[in-house]
Amino acid sequence: MSEMLLETLPAGFRKLEAMVHSLARLLMQSNLFPDSHPSVQNALAGFMESLDSLIDNRASVVLRVSDGSIRLLNFEVDITDTNNNAVHFLRRALDGLSIGEIEFLSGTGPDEALAFVEIAAASIRRDTSIDLPAIWRRIEKIKIRHSNYGSGNAASKERLPVEVGKREGELQGRDAPEGASAASRMISGVLSKLAKISSDESGRAGRMIIDTIEREGGSSTTFLLLKSLREYDDYTFDHSINVAIISAAIARRIGYSDEETGRIGTAAIMHDIGKLYVPREIIHKDSRLSPTEWQKVKRHPVDGERILREEGVDVLARRVAYEHHMRFDMKGYPMPKPGEKCLEASSIVRIADTYDALTTRRPYRRQISPFEALKLMEKGRGKEFHPRYFDVFLGVMGNVPIGSVLVLETGERVVVVEIGVDGRLPRARIISDSYGNETEDGPVIDLGETDAETGVSKYRVHSVSDSPVRNVDIGKYIVGSGA
Repeated sequence: MSEMLLETLPAGFRKLEAMVHSLARLLMQSNLFPDSHPSVQNALAGFMESLDSLIDNRASVVLRVSDGSIRLLNFEVDITDTNNNAVHFLRRALDGLSIGEIEFLSGTGPDEALAFVEIAAASIRRDTSIDLPAIWRRIEKIKIRHSNYGSGNAASKERLPVEVGKREGELQGRDAPEGASAASRMISGVLSKLAKISSDESGRAGRMIIDTIEREGGSSTTFLLLKSLREYDDYTFDHSINVAIISAAIARRIGYSDEETGRIGTAAIMHDIGKLYVPREIIHKDSRLSPTEWQKVKRHPVDGERILREEGVDVLARRVAYEHHMRFDMKGYPMPKPGEKCLEASSIVRIADTYDALTTRRPYRRQISPFEALKLMEKGRGKEFHPRYFDVFLGVMGNVPIGSVLVLETGERVVVVEIGVDGRLPRARIISDSYGNETEDGPVIDLGETDAETGVSKYRVHSVSDSPVRNVDIGKYIVGSGA
């Protein structure tokens, strides 16, 4: 809206609009960072200023929420027709909590505002770990009424649809975890489930990334954004860690130093951070996206770069977030400016991102086997993917990559858990016997092992299956005892 047009609007509307936008920004920043973070404190100061201006000398102001708008008296702010992602985030919170009215009494304090947005953010994340009664006790001068009660009836606080409880393994509370070792716990937990490259290779790459984050400290922006991503969506978090590990392994094989490899891996962790602005219902939709939904998804590189820029994250991570969907032939999205080229790190992350996406089960498309994924991706060498880096990637993954399902001549089926190097055959875990009975705890075997007396191979591969292990998490076969 132009300044000239803004000046023609009533002062009451301008104050209401400023208050709505400042509340939306506070909610977004509170979702990303702990209360003590400068971004939250700046947003809080802006909200308190706009709220005080709106209340003026009144005893309270009552905001009514309905039909995608927030109303005060005869003024109305549309919270659907806007390019402001934070406002869309606010609308989702209001809808999720079924809020019909919010009344701010004169004297509402900063701690109450933080408590309110903490509840709102938790509802969007579906975070059941917060101590809801304790948070409500901090609120005295903000009154919530539900949309199904009518404007005159106060809803009890217990009716807000935020479940109270704790999920095993979740980070509890909103404060930054004590010590940077929390980064190690978060990342290592994913590595134990999801490594798609050899355990040795992924272990080295993962350690470099963890070391990089731990040097920044447990309250660093990188760690806090990673924590926000973990709380928002499990799949996006796990995918980001996996992409980071594969990217770091490629970078290490190319010849980057340990420090540079760690920075590339850490940038890869942040490559999808813009998906914090994509509604969860779109991320988890089990059918084809509509054109409007697809446009929202395609904005995540732009949103990701902006989030990282606003938080002062280094240029490497910002460029990777912005460029990871650009192809080697400079197609893809966002469209680059004439003469613009991607960073090498962005080209590496694009390869890792594509591979992990193809070999992971998603509601809206079938998962393909690692072997099939490499064959499919090879068609994009020199077009979609940087040719030299893609060749290095193939070397990292091996001729029979991690996760490939092989059928032995005995009829047993095995999943590759460690690639063979220097001409060696891979190691694999037995996942079904010769009768087709599946097992999750089958032994790990060396496909190159020979009989000590005869020198004949103990295991002979009949075929490589084009179908992945379906309806199970293939990662549980890859890293574990004996792998």
